[in-house]
Amino acid sequence: MLRIAVIADIMERIPPQYYGGVERVVYLLIKYLVKRGHKVTLFASDDSLVPCRLIPFGHRSGKSAAGNARNLFTLYAQLIKLRKEFDIIQCFGRTLYLLPLLPLPLIKIQSYGCPTNPKKIRRAHRLARGTLTFVACSHSCARERLDVGRWEIIYHGVEFEEYKYNPNPEGKYLAFLGRLCRIKGVHTAIDIAKAAHQQLKIAGTIASCGPDLEYFKNEIEPRIDGNQIQYIGSVDDKQKSEFLGQAGALLFPIEWEEPFGLVIIEAMACGTPVIALKRGAVPEIVSDGINGFICNSKSEMISAIGNIYRISRQQCRKTVETRFCAEKAALEYERLYARLLGAVR
Repeated sequence: MLRIAVIADIMERIPPQYYGGVERVVYLLIKYLVKRGHKVTLFASDDSLVPCRLIPFGHRSGKSAAGNARNLFTLYAQLIKLRKEFDIIQCFGRTLYLLPLLPLPLIKIQSYGCPTNPKKIRRAHRLARGTLTFVACSHSCARERLDVGRWEIIYHGVEFEEYKYNPNPEGKYLAFLGRLCRIKGVHTAIDIAKAAHQQLKIAGTIASCGPDLEYFKNEIEPRIDGNQIQYIGSVDDKQKSEFLGQAGALLFPIEWEEPFGLVIIEAMACGTPVIALKRGAVPEIVSDGINGFICNSKSEMISAIGNIYRISRQQCRKTVETRFCAEKAALEYERLYARLLGAVR
């Protein structure tokens, strides 16, 4: 049995009700570590619902400079006080959360779900004096940073059993699921559906303010007609399985170097192939012509829709079962813990 501290950001609860990729990853890791007999302590938002000891250091609704500073120092005080209780300290939030522990002779892991500033990585590595290991969710996420410190690549996973396999979807619409912001390419998904004369159902969260809300109001909402282009709102886990499973394909027209894309494997777990632009970690997850299509342009994505019938939905499901299930990710973390502990004992 290992004593493991996990630190998460407090932007969302653990687990998230709707959107929240990293928060979902954290929840599933904790679940499987506890299942395997480890003693886990989570530092996170006070409304988190987890099968382990929870030590809150703030609430996700308190967003202000003063509130953030107060939360940060609350976390620092708790970590310093309890540090001797843990064999491993793993952070899924900002590296700043580990700051007071970096110089101490404790085994620490910083997990990244998105690219971060190389300067911050070098600074953390220097302060930690060899006691900090970096983990990235893909090779794309870790690109140009592997020359600083010790790195591991551990892919995200989903709870395989929670996604219902649908070999013969009745809906056969195109699906888009994610935050409704420009970098996710919602506008491109609409272009593709219209050009292919296909129905598109969009699910995801709308920003409450700022440029992302303006993007939705100006460029997405006017194109939603309730028939060919539908917006169905946010979906919870049960609704998500149904939504993805009934789709003929998931569109993933990202406009940035997506570090992973959890929705890709969520769709595949339901048997639904993915049509994606070749950005970020897409080539690490999608096998072109096997569980979806990797495209270089919008026109290629439109053409790929006509070839979806060639993709085996069973093969999509198998991809997740063998490569991207949450239990596999937890086992890889467990092996990493053992290696790191073995190196210092």
